[in-house]
Amino acid sequence: MLLVGVIVLVGYLRDDPGRNPAPAAYRTAVCAAFDELSAGTNALNRGVMAADDPDARTAAAAEVEGHLAGANAVLTDLPVWEPGRSLGELLGSQIITLSNGATALEEGSAAEDLASAREVDAIAAQALSDGRYGFDCSG
Repeated sequence: MLLVGVIVLVGYLRDDPGRNPAPAAYRTAVCAAFDELSAGTNALNRGVMAADDPDARTAAAAEVEGHLAGANAVLTDLPVWEPGRSLGELLGSQIITLSNGATALEEGSAAEDLASAREVDAIAAQALSDGRYGFDCSG
């Protein structure tokens, strides 16, 4: 029973950002990736707004893909930080959403992808500005 208690306590301490702060490289990478993905969401919005202009949609899709490449580049060597698992999942879902949106822009409409991307962007902005992870990306 004592062993189980110790294992639970270690797990609790490891997952608590207050007791296990994010490494500086993690904070830097996550904030840079969020900036890229947020810019990608804005580019996707411009593409959706240009619904009747295939050239503008193609340019917006290329811009989204550029921001995805930027986000992927900074996340390549992301250190493991247990309390940040949910942030990793959030950023990963935004990467998938924007990738799907860029493809949809080239094929026609990406309004549904934009709605999803805006929702995830808002959730990530809140999570990265309220200090729940022991750091924020607000400036």
